[in-house]
Amino acid sequence: MRLLKNSPSPFWLVVAAVAGCAGGAGPAASAPSAQPGAPIASASAKDRPEAAVPPATSASSQPTPVPATAQPQLARGPLAPELREQLAAIRPDPPPRAITRGRHYFVSNENQHHLVHQVAANRGGIQIGVGTEQNYLLAGWARPEILILMDFDEWVVDLNRVHGLLFERAQTPDDLVALWSYPKRQQVLGWIKQRWPEQSAHWKKVRAFNQGQADVHHRLQRLQRRHRSHNIPSFVDDQQQYEIVAALFREGRVLSVRGDLTQNRTMQDIAAFARAVAIPVRLLYLSNAEDYFKYQTGSFRDNMLALPYDERSMVMHTKPYDGNYYRYVYQDGLNYQAWLRSGKVDTWCDLFAYSAAAGQGDADRDLYQIAVSPQEALKPRNVPCTRPE
Repeated sequence: MRLLKNSPSPFWLVVAAVAGCAGGAGPAASAPSAQPGAPIASASAKDRPEAAVPPATSASSQPTPVPATAQPQLARGPLAPELREQLAAIRPDPPPRAITRGRHYFVSNENQHHLVHQVAANRGGIQIGVGTEQNYLLAGWARPEILILMDFDEWVVDLNRVHGLLFERAQTPDDLVALWSYPKRQQVLGWIKQRWPEQSAHWKKVRAFNQGQADVHHRLQRLQRRHRSHNIPSFVDDQQQYEIVAALFREGRVLSVRGDLTQNRTMQDIAAFARAVAIPVRLLYLSNAEDYFKYQTGSFRDNMLALPYDERSMVMHTKPYDGNYYRYVYQDGLNYQAWLRSGKVDTWCDLFAYSAAAGQGDADRDLYQIAVSPQEALKPRNVPCTRPE
């Protein structure tokens, strides 16, 4: 994820493209108020499949992904109309006063998401994530029922909506990658015109596509090479992985909305939606967003505590170091909330000091885990940790 900085207060977060389901005005009317910190029960709900629950993770071990023989069987077909309405009713936050360095970040600059593919595997539930294509990698592995992609930059939100359009049209991973190439440009522009004929909506999608096309094409080609070299299937090189992500868009299970992690609208609506439909948030991907504000900034802490987690929920963070490198840090969702309640950490640097290497060798040396609870923690590691300028 790119580095973010906003002035004077850090604005953040957005949630990604509902295929055929534009973000509506007003909160989810039937959603009850979220109860901060209370894990959601594994209640059954209409349109919600059952999923196997892996063993609880001990403080000293890596989380156990659901084995392939016990993969959650996702409901097939379009999302139920009443759930679409509730999803679409999640409100966007106000736009930021400025975007980071005046630049639109259409692709991620984190290059080792493959390190967390086993951690993310078969989480199900609701996935929330900042950014663009990295969330499609995670969604292929996690198999969520609902995908909510996030960015504070409206251009990136619009680009995610174009991503959704192309996932609907392409039949294979290679087809998808090719649609971002220059020879396919006029074809894609024609589809954009068909999908968004109204001038304002059409213009916003075209400007995002025009600006992001080359970067996205290069990025997807690079991801193909990387995941093939690591023999880790993903949406850019594996048909099954591709179908998992494409089905989310085709079935109306994806939301894109501008949002801010520190504001009190979008995240609170997401939490209320999750409780109303009795689907826990199973994967929250924050990238390194936490580097740009303190935990007491605005509504951030309340927003994180409002999300309904259960014993299978996971939070993923990244931490940049040595310029362009990142560490990939995972943590149980309930453990993350416990740290935020504890008062022992005020920044992501504070919390990162309680992480420990989780890799098995040089190839995955950038994989880290936060497993210790605030009650068990004695003293943080003395690790270099600077906040980006």
